[in-house]
Amino acid sequence: MTSFPLIIVFIITIIAMIFVISKLKVHPFSPVMAAPFIFGLMGVIPPVNINRDGVTLQGVA
Repeated sequence: MTSFPLIIVFIITIIAMIFVISKLKVHPFSPVMAAPFIFGLMGVIPPVNINRDGVTLQGVA
């Protein structure tokens, strides 16, 4: 994914985190810990290494 869509995904993730903390009154620890995971999934970063056509895509773990 190129940089511009990742910036949009990052902004959406931050807005969602602020919404959950302020409007839904969730303790800030949970959204702050969940935000990077959600960003990774929305940014199409695989959670584990994947071998595709002889090329290894680096995952998060």
